[in-house]
Amino acid sequence: MGIYKWQRCTSDQPDGYGSDCVDIVDVNSANYQIREADLNYRLRVVVTATNDYGPGTAAPSKVKLPVTPAPPSADPTPPPPPPPGIPAPEIKVWQFLSGSTWTYGVELASRCEVQLQGGGIQAFTPSLGGQYSVTAGNGNQAGQLKCWNGNVGPVTSSWAGPSAPNPPPPDPGISAPTIILWKFNTGNSWSYNVSNANYCEVVLAGGGVQPFSPSNGGQFSVTAGNGGQAGQLKCWNSSVGPAISAFDGPAAPTTVDPPPPPLPGPKPLPDQYPVITGKSIIGESLFASSGSWRFSVNSFTYQWYRCGGTDSLGYGINCVAILFAKNTSYKIDASDKGQRIVVKVTATNANGSVSVGSLATAVVTDGRAQISAVPAGVVAAGTTVSLNWDMSPATRCNLSSNPAVANWNGKTNQPAIGSATVKVTETTVFGWGCSNAQNFYIGDYTVVVDNQQPPTNPPPPPPPPGNPPAPQPNLTVNISAQPGTTVVAGTPVSIVWNSTNATSCTATSSPNNPQWSGSKPASGNQAVGALTATTSFNISCNGPAGFVLGSVNVTIGAAPADAFSLNSPHLRRVGASPGGGGGGTVAVLDTGVEAHPLLNVTGGFNCVAGDGTPAGQDDNGHGTSVAGVIGASGDGISTPRGIAPGAAIISIKMAGASGVSNFDDILCAIREGAARAGTLNISSSIGRLIINGEPETNLSSCDSSILHQTICNARVRIVAAAGNSPNLGTLENSFGRYPEVTAVTAMHDNDGRPGALGSATGGPSNCTGDDQIASYSSFYNGMGGVIAAPGCVFTTARGGGMSRGSGGTSHATPMVAGSSGNASSDPAYMYQPPPTNRDYGPLLRL
Repeated sequence: MGIYKWQRCTSDQPDGYGSDCVDIVDVNSANYQIREADLNYRLRVVVTATNDYGPGTAAPSKVKLPVTPAPPSADPTPPPPPPPGIPAPEIKVWQFLSGSTWTYGVELASRCEVQLQGGGIQAFTPSLGGQYSVTAGNGNQAGQLKCWNGNVGPVTSSWAGPSAPNPPPPDPGISAPTIILWKFNTGNSWSYNVSNANYCEVVLAGGGVQPFSPSNGGQFSVTAGNGGQAGQLKCWNSSVGPAISAFDGPAAPTTVDPPPPPLPGPKPLPDQYPVITGKSIIGESLFASSGSWRFSVNSFTYQWYRCGGTDSLGYGINCVAILFAKNTSYKIDASDKGQRIVVKVTATNANGSVSVGSLATAVVTDGRAQISAVPAGVVAAGTTVSLNWDMSPATRCNLSSNPAVANWNGKTNQPAIGSATVKVTETTVFGWGCSNAQNFYIGDYTVVVDNQQPPTNPPPPPPPPGNPPAPQPNLTVNISAQPGTTVVAGTPVSIVWNSTNATSCTATSSPNNPQWSGSKPASGNQAVGALTATTSFNISCNGPAGFVLGSVNVTIGAAPADAFSLNSPHLRRVGASPGGGGGGTVAVLDTGVEAHPLLNVTGGFNCVAGDGTPAGQDDNGHGTSVAGVIGASGDGISTPRGIAPGAAIISIKMAGASGVSNFDDILCAIREGAARAGTLNISSSIGRLIINGEPETNLSSCDSSILHQTICNARVRIVAAAGNSPNLGTLENSFGRYPEVTAVTAMHDNDGRPGALGSATGGPSNCTGDDQIASYSSFYNGMGGVIAAPGCVFTTARGGGMSRGSGGTSHATPMVAGSSGNASSDPAYMYQPPPTNRDYGPLLRL
């Protein structure tokens, strides 16, 4: 579903998306009938996509050409295309006079536009020459003239007026590309030879453009078009070019397009994203690094945000900009409590600006230590003092004192909530140094001793003769763990305790377990969740006779070799290199990947028999969204950012609008993906295959089937979705059944961290239970090659330069392909079983 908002715009800048746009207030449908009030404006539509996760980011379309008056004829038949004899218009004169007035002279022009440098476009019907004054803008701006003759054009003048821009000179260190040979062979094939070129395009006379990465010579066959057309070669060397050949082939045009103006230089490109340092505690200051950038950054600006949570990659979601927080540091205040903080850094150079966001901090807390002593105040030397503390959200503490006190100083790994008794003989400072996975907390308490006072707790007087004191009841506590004290990681554990003659108990654990903390009854049974780390569970029970302590350690041990579940200890964490990504080049075998401002699509191939569309045309939308999980280069706050931002994407189209692939198309996709991805990655989100009934009895042999043979011959890393069939329970109909393929099942990740520390509720209906296998995803209990990756709550790319919310096993698969399996501290992570007796060979780098 979507929410539609139509707008009128005065300009097609920047990049064709329009500016100075105003809502058309009474229209909210997908269709819009043009009105007289739209005359000379450019129209666009802004769409906000919605799904089960809620509304996504509003995304605008590119603007259309300015609205022109309706033709006088009421004949609904569209006009025929212009005959080949219609000449192109010419601009003879374009000269600035003053204010908003230019002198112009044109020939064979039926319509012209004036585009102002500061924004604004104004259309007019020209005569052969004269003066023209625009009303758009504020005057004293450079202007450019564009003219058409019918639908032939536009021809474009140079800029004229105050501060008219000059094209930047090419980098003197980059050589211009040269086209040595461009010769038509037959069908859709040409021979070519180029030098100093790292990117080329074939432009077909009948329409269609196909890019490729050239070598110094060879043959190139296009899949765009229907064959038998003339083609033209255009080549660049980075930002220098293009060099343009003549058309060659059947019915080749007799003229060559004029070369376009030189391309602008590159905008800033991040190698490492910004990082926040500091403690997430009210009153503390956070500090932002600018990151690491290429292409001569001139300046940085900063904007801090508070966010309601994190996505599966650890970036903030539901973020709101903090007013006036635009420096390299930010002091946390009380309004940030319970939120996470991120910073967006914008880098600017002469060619534009690029913004990227940091990972989110830990949840902001007040960080105040709760410490008390009984008796309080000034005490006499020799007094026994009970110290009580609560250092949550820390999980463990180290104790110190000055001067040193026995039974206190130097103790380590103490619970974050607890109590202890000490005997003081002089004024002493007791200290706590506590921590959890994200932050460090400190506290201290000073017990003041006055040697002139009698002890606060003198020994009791002896009982009167013949009347002995009543015996105190015996105080005991027993504590145990079920199903035992050594369990497999992820096993649900319960703590059972029984005390005698106790009135109340207090529970602590190290590391902190939220279910085992605070007050407990004298006896009970408490579930503490699925454990992923060895944990010490402690209990202190009070009664008339004093207090008694009990503890039990639950150790994480080894698991059976054939077990597979996130509740198994043999799963280890792997992830992507932070900031720069680990994906390198990934061939995406899917429904095609569209050109998108956040994606680096470097080439492709269409394997769908009879389809005839370019590899970059995604009629389904699935392939583009999968590619966004790999390589989207947004800021991670308002635009999507993938696991390997900027990774090179190769679009291998093996399914059309229906999303269904034929067997031959699959074989073609594996071959073409391997040829173009080199020794890197192939990512396929096809979950189930129909193998034409071909029997396979020995999967360990590459000769078991044509498909298996093709996979073996590819000799690249292939990552494939296990599928969204939870009742399947095996990988019988998945790429993942082959030993050379890494199968991916989906898991839930609610906090961007391992260890099942996130909330068990609160996500979408099929994404609850942090770090648990997704209920909708296929897996295979006996297969050591399965990896579980986050498959819920993604914001990724979609067609038309927009964004969408996505999830599923299809979107867990590109996380693994983009990560390259490099172990790191990045919050994006997968779980993988250890090596088994199955040999994956040197090509599987996980």
